[in-house]
Amino acid sequence: MASCAHEPAQPSQPPLPGLQTYTGMIRFDRGFSNFTDCSSGKLYLLADSTKTIGPLHYRACQPAQCPEEKVFAKVMARLFPGTGNANNDPGTLGVVEVLELSATTPGNTCIPFEYWCSDEQNTWSLLLSLENNRAFFKDLTENKGATFHWKFPTQTKEGSIYLLQNTLQPNDQLRLVVQSKPCAGKEGATKAIVYYRGKQYSGCAQRN
Repeated sequence: MASCAHEPAQPSQPPLPGLQTYTGMIRFDRGFSNFTDCSSGKLYLLADSTKTIGPLHYRACQPAQCPEEKVFAKVMARLFPGTGNANNDPGTLGVVEVLELSATTPGNTCIPFEYWCSDEQNTWSLLLSLENNRAFFKDLTENKGATFHWKFPTQTKEGSIYLLQNTLQPNDQLRLVVQSKPCAGKEGATKAIVYYRGKQYSGCAQRN
């Protein structure tokens, strides 16, 4: 009597998560990337099937990229859940299309910044964020950027003084003085002076 051989049943593959548009802030630094979702505040890892986030992030940060710098992004992605531990494995966004990726501005960021400092000609800028625990300084005349640890300021007669330490070079420090004097031409802004590597940068400090 002939017997019939039956192929073993193949396990069915779980369906892929649905595609959605996510708006947030991308950090891409030394090959590591994550995504802060503006609507929920959650931090996700990134898996970039487009292989474009790195080059686009670099372009958005020019002409003076800072380590750990975040940029604004809209992506089409699938959310793959993590292990449930939000601190260690919040989940991964599998990006299939980059809709927008651009430099951080006061109008597009969802990360609070205490101060946006710059001069009228935009030759330099300094962004301070307690939530980010970072300060990002750019000298656009020299095409150089540096990242500093955030620190509570000291209050003096001169104003609020921030003494900040470079995240990569502990002996490299930046001093910011935010004065109480109004800054001409910018409503609600006050005068700001940055002292860094023997140079003085004067401009305005605006709260976000």
